[in-house]
Amino acid sequence: MLTKELLEKFKSIYKQQFSIDLSDEEATLMATDFLNLMKILVSPDPEDTQTDKENGKELPEEANHETQQI
Repeated sequence: MLTKELLEKFKSIYKQQFSIDLSDEEATLMATDFLNLMKILVSPDPEDTQTDKENGKELPEEANHETQQI
């Protein structure tokens, strides 16, 4: 759940970007949708992690460094 402070910050950023004032209800729905989308985008693919665990595969040390620099 969003705190009042975070909701006001979201409304402020939205107003700056789009010059539109949002109600608390609109901002809550939009911010929640945004957070849910980000959660999906940053989570690993379950099929990839399951396959790697089944095969006992680990990324080589070089691959770990490359991924972290991106």
